[in-house]
Amino acid sequence: MISKDKTLIETLPQSLTGLSVIERNTKGMIFVDNQRSPNLMVVWNCCDTALVGSESGKISENQLSRFLFETFLPLAKERDIPFMNFCSSPTVLDKLLAILKTMNPRLVKRRFFQADSMLSNTERHNSIEFTAFRINEALLNRHLDNSNVLRGWVCSFWKDLDSFEKLGGGYALIKGKIIISWCLGVYRFGDRIEVGLETIKEFRNQGMGLAVSKICVDEFLSSGLVVDWHCDSENFPSLSIATNLGLKEKMDYEVCKISI
Repeated sequence: MISKDKTLIETLPQSLTGLSVIERNTKGMIFVDNQRSPNLMVVWNCCDTALVGSESGKISENQLSRFLFETFLPLAKERDIPFMNFCSSPTVLDKLLAILKTMNPRLVKRRFFQADSMLSNTERHNSIEFTAFRINEALLNRHLDNSNVLRGWVCSFWKDLDSFEKLGGGYALIKGKIIISWCLGVYRFGDRIEVGLETIKEFRNQGMGLAVSKICVDEFLSSGLVVDWHCDSENFPSLSIATNLGLKEKMDYEVCKISI
């Protein structure tokens, strides 16, 4: 049933998130209004993103409202998730704004970039030296500073390290005994992979994010993968890295964001 109804989310800007969950490549939950012939599908990554796909004109606001307040939001609260982003079509986003009006929802602009060919050489502008390591169990077991934070990133998306190493992968930068930055695959479907990036606060604005992203994205591209990159329009460091890497902008879109 799920394979037949992927069309409910395939056209959404963050479709890779949903497809990755549907294929059980990464963690998540799937909700439908009718198992035999769903008009509404909600795919949740069990963190801060939910995709709401629907047949145009067939969505029941009352049913969606009951689901959100009686099922979905209580689940998110149990996990202590501070906020939620809903990705959907503009028509459904309007309905979500109305349904969630008591929670002061707001539209957040996002940008979607993609790369399907090798990146041009990116000049290094790093003010500190580092060593790049592939993220795997051996690295996570070295008891480096921030290793638990990095393990938390991996475990937030992937069911286990084996799945991560087979379908995801990524790199971390290490200075001395400190993991200072990392870029890794967070969603995977077919030949598409989305990457996530983080740099420890003390090492930001020193070229670390660009350096580790270049290593990671280059490896994915050399393996024949298409790389997706999403970020908020006000996340200027992420936008700068995407631009410096030479990623192609695919679209601007909006999500509905609420605090929980």
